Amino acid sequence: NPAAGPYAGFTLQNITGLSAINTLKVNGNGAVINTTSNGINLFKVNYTTIDSFVINVNGASGFGINLREGDYNTIKRNKVTIPQDKIASTLSAFAMSGSASSATTAGRFRYNTIENNVFIGGYYLLSIYGNSTDLTSAVGNVVRNNKLLDTYIYSAYILGADSLIFENNEIARPNRTLSVSTFYGIFTTTGTRNLSCRNNKVHSPFPVGYTGTATSYLLYSAADATVGNENIFANNAVYNIGGSGTVYAIYNPGADGSWYFHNTVDVGGTGAGTVYGVYQSSVATNFVFKNNTININRTSATGTRVLLYYAATTSSIVSNYNHLNGNSGVTYGQYGTTTYANLAAWKTANAAAFDQNSVDGDPL
Repeated sequence: NPAAGPYAGFTLQNITGLSAINTLKVNGNGAVINTTSNGINLFKVNYTTIDSFVINVNGASGFGINLREGDYNTIKRNKVTIPQDKIASTLSAFAMSGSASSATTAGRFRYNTIENNVFIGGYYLLSIYGNSTDLTSAVGNVVRNNKLLDTYIYSAYILGADSLIFENNEIARPNRTLSVSTFYGIFTTTGTRNLSCRNNKVHSPFPVGYTGTATSYLLYSAADATVGNENIFANNAVYNIGGSGTVYAIYNPGADGSWYFHNTVDVGGTGAGTVYGVYQSSVATNFVFKNNTININRTSATGTRVLLYYAATTSSIVSNYNHLNGNSGVTYGQYGTTTYANLAAWKTANAAAFDQNSVDGDPL
């Protein structure tokens, strides 16, 4: 229970004797840490709670909180802020990484809980970087009820995670006015499996009035998962996407074992950029898309708008029981190079393999 500060930060390392019974809690009570490097460093620490610190990272590089190695830790109710003019790839609000200076170095961290935090700014807001060739390296972590706001590029970057629960988080970039670039909401890649990505809100990748052409990827899955270890995206909401750049609401470049259930995508407003509700571009197996709502109601004089884009004709895709809606000029589906203007036409694609029980019409 420290005083109010401000402090320059601290490191916990190689603490012995901690267990499920003998735990350590560091209660910040709102204490302020001002740092030009890393605010809080945890290395080879288990069963420790970091609670209620306010961390300001003002250097050219640095992390608000860095968990380099550790199990059964809890990071909760902290606020980390990185100014908008700090955009180096060595800046992250929270990094679960095997390095004290890179947010994307393989490490070992299991059964940790990251909850009820506010992370603002940085090249990465949050990274979990396990070892993609050792699927025991990042097992059973939980990320829930956090606000991930105003990243430079990546909001949540996840690699090599097994059985990650990522739920009830809010991800947005509504206040960034400096260095507005490509936006990644939830980004999952190599080695991630058994993911439960549920009940997240991914929205507002650009500030009000933005008319630029930066690209946005809201739900991005490039992680192959084998049968029985599928990555599940369910009950997520994607909405309020401005600008005139290309929009990929759900992006799958060929990730096997990706299941999408009960997600809602709503793209409205105006903008000249291309818009995809679902973009599945390369060969994938065990791709399931059911009971989702895709609504593209964007006015555009030039931009291509497609609800369902299934480019690889050799992919194994189950697509059904969805609610699809597009305003004038929206293409309901594309299979290979063939486009289908409305739902009735789309139901004939691939020998009537897709969306036979899906419906159309304005969902509101």
